[in-house]
Amino acid sequence: MTATIPVRIWDLPTRVFHVALAALVTAAIATAEAGGEWMAWHLRCGEAVLALLAFRWAWGLVGGRWSRFASFMPALMLSGFIYDLRNMPLAVQVVGRVLPATHYMEVLKSLFLAGNLWPVILKNCLILIAYAVVVLAAARLKTRKLLE
Repeated sequence: MTATIPVRIWDLPTRVFHVALAALVTAAIATAEAGGEWMAWHLRCGEAVLALLAFRWAWGLVGGRWSRFASFMPALMLSGFIYDLRNMPLAVQVVGRVLPATHYMEVLKSLFLAGNLWPVILKNCLILIAYAVVVLAAARLKTRKLLE
């Protein structure tokens, strides 16, 4: 029987950031839909998201190896976040379209710039879900263990 060594990819502050950000964005959407006196909570959620983003920015500069921005900067540059993907050479566009970050950026751009463009949002979300299914299936096949 071989011993396995656990490998952490993200440290605890980065994990807490992601969970808290997802919870706060969900709360912000829910309070915006509720309207009325819930708008005060919507504002508080937005302020908390800004505080989380400030923390993540600082942690991205001084945090652990996998939390630093340099570890995912190439994917960010090819995602269309910094430069529009349509203005890049065709080979770079093809590589960019393979990255999940590109589809995530399309969802964010659609939500923040154009509003509820559900055909664009759903298409990119389905692509991201397909990526997740493929990666999880590959991980399950690679790390399958038999109980004896």
